[in-house]
Amino acid sequence: LGQDALALNQVRGERWTMVHDVYLQYAVDLGLPGMLLFVALLLSAIRSAAGARRGAAEAGHAGIAAIAEGVQVSLVGFAVAAVFYPAAYHFYFYYVAGLAVAAARVARTLPPRPVVALPIGAPARPAPAP
Repeated sequence: LGQDALALNQVRGERWTMVHDVYLQYAVDLGLPGMLLFVALLLSAIRSAAGARRGAAEAGHAGIAAIAEGVQVSLVGFAVAAVFYPAAYHFYFYYVAGLAVAAARVARTLPPRPVVALPIGAPARPAPAP
C-alpha cells in the first residue's frame, strides 16, 4: 500500500508521479471497491459525529455536544482537504474517526439532565451538573 508511484514508475517510466489526492490514491492502490469503502467509512464517521452532537444536545449535555461538533467539523474539513493532498495512509483521519465513534457511544449512554422547576412563565433551563 502506498507504493503507487514506485509500481507505476516500473510500468510507465520515470515520468509518473504520485496522485494528488486521497481519493485517487486509494483508487490507485486498492481499486474502486477500496476507494468506495473508504468513502463509506468517512461518511459513516461524519454521521456518527452528527448523531452524537444531536443526542448530546437533546440530553442537555452542551460540553459533549460541542466536542462531537468539533469532531464532525474536523471530519468534513478532512474530506475537503483530501481532494488537495495525498495523505491517505496517515493516521490523522483514523484518530478523528475513532473520536466520532467514541462520541456516538458516549452520547447513546447519556441520561437526560433533569430540568429545574421554575415558576409558571419562566423559561426552563437544565439543572447544574453534579
